[in-house]
Order: sequence, then structure tokens, then C-alpha cells
Amino acid sequence: MFLDQIIRIFEKISHLRVGLIGGWAIHILKLSRGVKDEYLGKDIDLMCDREDIPQLIEILTKMGFKLTEQVKVRRGGFYSLVSEDGSLKIDVQSNPKDLSLKFLEIKLPKSGKVKVLDPEILLFLQRKRLEVLNNKAKRKADTETLKKIERTRQNIHFLEVILSP
Repeated sequence: MFLDQIIRIFEKISHLRVGLIGGWAIHILKLSRGVKDEYLGKDIDLMCDREDIPQLIEILTKMGFKLTEQVKVRRGGFYSLVSEDGSLKIDVQSNPKDLSLKFLEIKLPKSGKVKVLDPEILLFLQRKRLEVLNNKAKRKADTETLKKIERTRQNIHFLEVILSP
């Protein structure tokens, strides 16, 4: 159900420099490698190029999401949106100024495509979070998954690699 919603969202935002991060990114990368994995996360974490944030927020609000939180900081920003029925939450953060975004476009079994932040950048961000979150067990598990994905990256067949300047 949530995967279908993610695919529908990416149909509308595919032209933007935005990609999944967090639990759904890990799940999608596992699916692309043929790994069966149950993921029941009810929130979607996105990283978006700071220039594309206004357009992303506009598209999501037209799709029925309501902006519930907006935090602008000097180095970027954080935005939280919730679907009309409250069943899905989307957290959007802009990339730090010094982080160039690189995305992988992945074709899913249900004939949809999504973009995921490059595993190397996901791993970098995860390491930064670990420093802040005192090595929580869940973050460690996600980091181990990312390391495995990175080690077997040559086995992952992507349709297209999208590089953002």
C-alpha cells in the first residue's frame, strides 16, 4: 500500500532533484537486489535539492498533503507534511550546502520508478546520524545494510543514474 503511494508520488516529482532516504530507501535498495523484505514504515523521508524545495512542497500540497512543520535554518531546512487522512507522513530535508546530491533511479516490480539517494551518500549521512544518536541499534542495523549494498553494488542493475550538479 505505502509502496504504491511512493510510486504515485515519484510519478509527480520525478523531474525534481529529490530522492528517498531513511528506511524506505533501504527497503527499495533491498527490493532492487531481489531481497524479500517486509517494511511497514508509515513515513517517507526525502532529501531534496534546496532549489527544488518550493516546487516539491507545492506538488505535494496539490496531491492532498498538508504542511505541518517548517524549520528553516541557515544550512537548509526541514519540512513535514501529512496526507489528508493522516495515514502517511512525509519528512523532507534540504541537502546541506556542501553535499552534492546523487540519485539512483530504480525500477520496481510494480512497474514504477523511484529515486533513492546514492548508497554512498546514505552511508555518509547515516554515520553522521550515528554520531548524534549515540549508536542506536536500529541505526546500526541500517548502516550494516548500507555497507552490504555498497559491497555488492556491482550486482545491482539500475536503469539510470541521475547526477545532480
